[in-house]
Amino acid sequence: MYRRLTWVIVLLILLTSCDFSNDYISVGLEQKYDIGKDTIKAFGDASFQLFETSSNNDNLLLRMYPSHSIIEIDVKNYKVDDKTLYVYGRTGYSVINLITNEVVQYQVFDDYSEDEMYYMSLQGISYVENGYIKVIDSYEDFSEDQREVFEELKK
Repeated sequence: MYRRLTWVIVLLILLTSCDFSNDYISVGLEQKYDIGKDTIKAFGDASFQLFETSSNNDNLLLRMYPSHSIIEIDVKNYKVDDKTLYVYGRTGYSVINLITNEVVQYQVFDDYSEDEMYYMSLQGISYVENGYIKVIDSYEDFSEDQREVFEELKK
């Protein structure tokens, strides 16, 4: 009797300690893509997924589906405002329209080593894909409202 009760208690402890939920911010869209087991948050129709790349959750990566293209390899902060995802990371700033899946990105690669730049080129960091990603030349090309959001994210 006690042995069976012990197993039930152990099983309950294990089940309650597991996190089966992924944060999914749909902005009113139906989920189009599966959410991976390492995904922390999925946005829009799950075309954009944020997941951890290390066990202590100190490095977050933002990936675009279905192409698996990487938008940001080291997300520092992000914000969802209405139907827009703002991402501030080590490689720069991104504004993502979660309805059209269009990305406007300003990339800053000043503090990367040659090895890191090579890795990023292999992972598809510096790319323009199917017209969905527009890389802008200047941070000033973002609207004043967008820059204000990024300034909040950098704090």
